[in-house]
Amino acid sequence: MKFSKTMFVLVVIALTLGLGGCEFLTQWFNPPGVGVSWASGDSIPAGSQTVPASGGTVTANDPGGALSGMVIEVPAGAYPGGKTFTISYKLITGDPGANINPLTPLITVENGGAFADDVMTVTIPVAIPAGYFAMGFFVDENGKLEGMPLVADDWQFENRGSYIEPNGHCAGQALTAMWYYIERSQQGTSTLWNRFDNNGDAPATPDLWQDDSLGYRLASVVQHDIDWKNWLKKTFNVLVAADDPLNWNAFLYAMLVTGEPQYVSIRNSSVGGGHAMIVYKADADTGTLYVADPNYPGNSSRKIQYANGSFTPYNSGANKAEIDAGNGKAYDQIRYFAKTALVCWSQIAARWAEFELATIGDGIFPAYALEVADDSGGSVPLTNGMVVSSDKLGIFAASPDPALSLGVFFYRGEEPLPFDSNGKIDLLEGENRLGIYILGNLGGGNWKYIDFQWVTVTKGTPTTGYVKIVVQVHGYITAYHPFEIDQDTGQPGVTYYSDSPYEMLGFRSWDSDALTGNKFTASWSGFMEGEQGPYTGSMNVTFNDAMDRVVSFTVTDSQTFDNGEVDRWSASGGDIPIEQVGNGFRWFVIEDTATCLSLDSFTESWRYANGDNQDVTSYTCDGLSYIEIYLYDKKPY
Repeated sequence: MKFSKTMFVLVVIALTLGLGGCEFLTQWFNPPGVGVSWASGDSIPAGSQTVPASGGTVTANDPGGALSGMVIEVPAGAYPGGKTFTISYKLITGDPGANINPLTPLITVENGGAFADDVMTVTIPVAIPAGYFAMGFFVDENGKLEGMPLVADDWQFENRGSYIEPNGHCAGQALTAMWYYIERSQQGTSTLWNRFDNNGDAPATPDLWQDDSLGYRLASVVQHDIDWKNWLKKTFNVLVAADDPLNWNAFLYAMLVTGEPQYVSIRNSSVGGGHAMIVYKADADTGTLYVADPNYPGNSSRKIQYANGSFTPYNSGANKAEIDAGNGKAYDQIRYFAKTALVCWSQIAARWAEFELATIGDGIFPAYALEVADDSGGSVPLTNGMVVSSDKLGIFAASPDPALSLGVFFYRGEEPLPFDSNGKIDLLEGENRLGIYILGNLGGGNWKYIDFQWVTVTKGTPTTGYVKIVVQVHGYITAYHPFEIDQDTGQPGVTYYSDSPYEMLGFRSWDSDALTGNKFTASWSGFMEGEQGPYTGSMNVTFNDAMDRVVSFTVTDSQTFDNGEVDRWSASGGDIPIEQVGNGFRWFVIEDTATCLSLDSFTESWRYANGDNQDVTSYTCDGLSYIEIYLYDKKPY
């Protein structure tokens, strides 16, 4: 048995050969009785031994016992420093389940965590009864079995590679599909196929794989997590030594015992190159392994044949683009591979959490921003809901990395949208839902997937808007007077604290920027009459599509008075309902103690010419607190 795990629990099982015409379906669940209860009693120590970075062997210290003759071979460079291996075991006293005949106790090997950088070999002498096949199984903390190395639940997109994995992400695609099946589908969630088409949003676009961006990036990131050049290459080189009958039996019995699909790794022995797939069903009678091939999603006719002690070479390719270009391969080395020997299962779970948060690939794929070219030769950010008056629109992707060349393609629905010689697309009157496909150039015109976004741009006349925001809270003020003498210490600098009741702590009026869709963005600067001082500030307000709720707002303002006093304040929040719609205005308000539920932050500070200052250090909301936001279609006065 070969592995790189540094803490594992295993058992060697004998399974009966000759299963007749049984089919092992992905719908099977774990056989009854599998659980931690079948290995009980005290843990029996079997030795502890330190192996240096130069490698060595660990031999179980169990003379005449169940682990007598067990050896772990640790190659040089498997760990950068020395590792201490501790071996123990528990006797199997219960029934592990149907088709399971334990040949060893439940063995635990531990050395502190983290995968090894090279393949270790475990040898456990066992007596295999005639007519049986022996196989090692990992056992997780719940007693669940996974065969050690010797699908209606499939992603709907093809394996075409990406910017971070240009040669394909077949392993990432297979592993994440298996993770979903085991951790979601078997727990009652619907199957993976088309569940995340267009990232699960409407409308469905089953013929446009590019907009399945979260799943596509997930597969690439998990592929990227695997140490392909070192660990996997070494592992497969070890697995090649195992013969076809051993691997055939491994697939059959791993599926029989676990009731789960299995990972299959294939290579071409002549020209090299590998591929990864899922075995989701087996027919021992016909010698057939049914595979979910990431290059052929949803194709249930893909299968590997086994007859007369050997596998028939399986035809596929490094990725779908290679197949389309006529560069497919016949893979003659077909090997069983345990999924968690390839990458930590918990790491896939962590990546799936990023997938659900729509942050998958952030910091791994190149960063970019979508921009709209303006008539002056500059650009402005492309925002969802943007209103423009022109018939054509030039959209491009910009990156903070000047060495990165980005390209974009456009879709209206599932159909490609052509652009003219200036890189501009035609807009229809009204709303235009545009799909934007972003690629990066790896050199030599090798453009690869980075991301896909849907945005809505409206062709029409921008609506003029004016916004006013007022915030009132119950503030707690800290005032500092650096030139006063502290009566207790005799030193300059006195701090005062005040519970300021119900002060109007913030106010700003309007600006004449356009309301674009449901977003209002404004900045201002000027000189306030009567107060004889400059002011500056900005605000961003997002309304919902129905324009009857403030989704979010931020506002900052700074006023300098002629006496040198400076007043600064800022606030942010959201989820404020509309109170009244009148002739040319909308009024949104939240009041009383509920004000703080819609207020994420509030700050205000005063700076005086004599050096005194005071700040709102905290706030609460009471019966006199409120937030008011007014939206006018013309300047109110």
